[in-house]
Amino acid sequence: MNIIDQRPQAGIKPRMVITPASPLRCGYLAGGFIFAPGSFVREVPNDPQIFFAGEEIAMAARAWTSGYDIYCPHKILLWHFYGRRQHPKVWGDHSNEAKATGSVKMAWWERDNIAKQRVRTLLGLEAQPCEMGRYGLGTVRDFPSFEKAIGVNFRERAVHPDVTGVNKVSFFAEDNSGASQNDNAFIYPYRKVMKIPASELDYQRTDIAWWHLGVYDEMNTLLYRQDLTPESLKKQVTLIEDQLEIIVEFTSPCAVAPASVRLSPFSESEGWGEVVQKPW
Repeated sequence: MNIIDQRPQAGIKPRMVITPASPLRCGYLAGGFIFAPGSFVREVPNDPQIFFAGEEIAMAARAWTSGYDIYCPHKILLWHFYGRRQHPKVWGDHSNEAKATGSVKMAWWERDNIAKQRVRTLLGLEAQPCEMGRYGLGTVRDFPSFEKAIGVNFRERAVHPDVTGVNKVSFFAEDNSGASQNDNAFIYPYRKVMKIPASELDYQRTDIAWWHLGVYDEMNTLLYRQDLTPESLKKQVTLIEDQLEIIVEFTSPCAVAPASVRLSPFSESEGWGEVVQKPW
């Protein structure tokens, strides 16, 4: 059984250019655009206790283990107007104030805690698993086969190199189904949105030769380094009101524990400038 799913987000560049002439096999679902047989709503019903975050990976795991194959369209069919900073959001309706007045029974963060516990239970990560009832995994395929199909080891927080490689693979061919996932050389991806008040970083200085961006552990050991030209730093910076956001991404062959991110300029005339440091 197949599910067709697609939901590009407005303003976000695709991770892979899709050129095939027919839908592609994949391992993920997006909540905003799903087509499936009517049996899907009975066999993989939407969990009403999942508030927002975690819905899609939970549905994907449940669909896979219930025997559904997932495909994404080979053409862009619609866009999701995702940001909408000027519009109200569901967590605004479920605020502490709304709970205090009796408008809602729980604030958004309380519902979010419940939802994430349920998602962690599905993914085998919850120390105290909750009772999932009819919203648990299916019985047609096991969960390890889902991890293998998408190239992820949730417990180790690791991925297959091809997942982050040029092709961004999200499904491995069935002729590899006999090999154990442990035979794969997994890597550990890390991603952080570094948020800096605009007043703390003059990223448009013209006298800077290059910028050092480094990720360090608690012992001040350098885990990852990137040397950025002023032009490349500008491309990585997103200005949101009075705050700068810089996405820091790297992979490691082993599990590490990043503690801080540092950004500092170097000029030929003055040497090193002031270091901006933020927690990981």
